[in-house]
Amino acid sequence: TKPSGSMAAAADGETTIDELLASLIGSERATAADFESAKRELASGSTTEAELVAKWSRLSIPFGSEVWISGLTGRADLNGLRGTATSFSLAKRRFAVRLHGRNGQRACAEP
Repeated sequence: TKPSGSMAAAADGETTIDELLASLIGSERATAADFESAKRELASGSTTEAELVAKWSRLSIPFGSEVWISGLTGRADLNGLRGTATSFSLAKRRFAVRLHGRNGQRACAEP
């Protein structure tokens, strides 16, 4: 899925990984363990903060946003369809998407 919408930005116009993960934890889209893992990645120098923000911001899609399905292999017939993000499963790390023009059919997709 491709996100639409935006996250709150820091004073300098950039969202920090701390702000982003705090928001995701608050909305039950990430865990404290995810936060600690991201901080370790950053401290080790294996990734930049901008890369972490890009990776984790995919989970910030607001419910009700229109999304586009792509990259599915198990249900390739759904690729190219549009839908509405309706919920998120933290355990599965997937959004539930109500597909447009499919009589209310739903699909689960990674962001």
